Amino acid sequence: MSTEIREISRDAYADFAASTSCSVFQQRTWLELVERTYPVRFHPLGCFVDGELRAVVPLLSRKLGPVVLRGSPLRQCPVPPATPLCAPPDRASLVLEALPEWLRRQRVGYLQVTVPSAEPGAGDWMESLDNLELALPADLQELWNRLAKKTRYTVRRAIKDGVKLHWASTPAFLETQARLLRDTYGRQGVQPNYPLAFYQALFGQRHAVGLRVLYASHAGRTVAAAWVLADAQRCYYWDAATSTEGRELSANHVLVWSLLRWAHRRGYRTVDFVGTARGGRAGSRPGIGHFKRAMGAEPVEYHIVYWCSPAYRLALAGYRVLAQLRRQIASLRRRPDDAE
Repeated sequence: MSTEIREISRDAYADFAASTSCSVFQQRTWLELVERTYPVRFHPLGCFVDGELRAVVPLLSRKLGPVVLRGSPLRQCPVPPATPLCAPPDRASLVLEALPEWLRRQRVGYLQVTVPSAEPGAGDWMESLDNLELALPADLQELWNRLAKKTRYTVRRAIKDGVKLHWASTPAFLETQARLLRDTYGRQGVQPNYPLAFYQALFGQRHAVGLRVLYASHAGRTVAAAWVLADAQRCYYWDAATSTEGRELSANHVLVWSLLRWAHRRGYRTVDFVGTARGGRAGSRPGIGHFKRAMGAEPVEYHIVYWCSPAYRLALAGYRVLAQLRRQIASLRRRPDDAE
């Protein structure tokens, strides 16, 4: 049996992806949105067995100074790290087997891929990733019982206090989203996970990628919103923003419970909370992980496999040192009064 990986056309990639089990984050529409908004390139790869296309790989690349980083997915762009290496995901072992020859042939210095599981020794090294997910039960009462006891009380109280839920349907909502982002990330003193331009481009393609925006209001004012994505089997709690008023009202608890009920009615098997239980920046801080687990999410283990040449390791180590120095200098500049 001869297995080979090679680049294919975007049309061939899209046709194959449409015919098999495919995450929304592996769709051509999503990847080209990322490409237009971020400094990355989308390279569709095909895995062939005896000349027959058996899987596709949505490879992304980013140039970082003198080096090129490649990944499926790649860090620091709107493709969650738990997105599988290939479509269909159950052919990951086939792709992993063929990757070393492709790396050698293409002289790739750095590559990272996510797989549900991998044999020890795959790649140069491997690390685990716990993604928070909720497997939806058949019974709605069981779903309600999976919420933490305090969370159930919080949901009831917020509804009693007048929090209401709606679906956004017009581009005018983007102005509200911008306000919610300022409120959410301004409190933390960090930049939003994604630029406003990406939300705008994504909303314009909402029908193609299965996007829905669920928002909570109180006394006629929008206080929280969740950007929800879906493919054939999964619903994704992809991004959320909340005003100070929304936090005080616990609007996010009602919002997520409403999302779970909607996903249950629509027959989705899993709600993916797109985040880990470990620390990170705004989208994956321990407090965020605690909130998601209180809504019933549980960690599901994936593995990230890396290949990295010695020269790339040295270059990346130097880049990280410089990036850390820049962050420290920027932090000092933001706090001039502390030195007085």
